[in-house]
Amino acid sequence: MALIQRSETSYSKILTIVQGYFTQRLSEEEVQELIEDQNTGQLRTPEGELVTSRVLEKGPNAGLTKYEIRAQELSPSAVIGAEFQQSNYGNNLILKLLDDDENAFNLQIPTESGFFAQFAKRIPNIDFDKQVTFKLAKSKLDDKPYLFISQGGEPIKFAFTKDNPNGCPPPVQKNIKGKTVWVWEDHENFLYELVVKFVNDLSDNDMEETDVPF
Repeated sequence: MALIQRSETSYSKILTIVQGYFTQRLSEEEVQELIEDQNTGQLRTPEGELVTSRVLEKGPNAGLTKYEIRAQELSPSAVIGAEFQQSNYGNNLILKLLDDDENAFNLQIPTESGFFAQFAKRIPNIDFDKQVTFKLAKSKLDDKPYLFISQGGEPIKFAFTKDNPNGCPPPVQKNIKGKTVWVWEDHENFLYELVVKFVNDLSDNDMEETDVPF
C-alpha cells in the first residue's frame, strides 16, 4: 500500500510511525472531503483510501480526535534529503522521500526509537543512488513493530551485528545502585554519529548537484 499526496501544493506530507504503521494525518480540509462507506460505515478519502480515527493522548492537543491514513509499506522512493528536527517530543531524523509519481514525503523517525537504530545499522549497505522501500512488520523475537528496508526486492541487512560489530561498541554491564544493568551509551552514540555523517554527506551531494556552474 502506498500513501499518496492529494494536495497540489509543493510541501511534503509528514509521515510518522504510530502503533506499527506509517501514518499520514489529514488536515481539516481533507477531513471535510471524506466519504462514508454506505456498507461498512468506514470513512474513506475521495481516492478510496481507508481512514482511521485516533484520540490523541499526549501533548497540547490531547483529547482531540485526528483522522489518519495508515500503511505498513511505502512505495519505492528515492531518499533525496535528510535532516534532524527537534519537536515537542524529542529529536527526530527526517528522511525526505520522493516516489515515482513525484509524491514527496518527510518520514519522521525519533532518534530515541528502535526504528532509528534499525535504519542506522543498515546505512553502509544501502545504495542511496537507488530507490529504497520501507516496511513495518512485527519482529519474530518480541512481537514489536520493526523497520525493514529493501532495494530491488532484496532485504538490506545490518552492517553491524553481535557477531560482526564492525567497530560498533557493544553494550556493557555496569553496577548502578546495586543493580547490574546493560549500558548502551557508546553503542547508541556510535550509531547517532553514523547518521550525522549520512545526513551531512547527503547534504554535500545535494549542494554539488545544485551548484551553479562557474
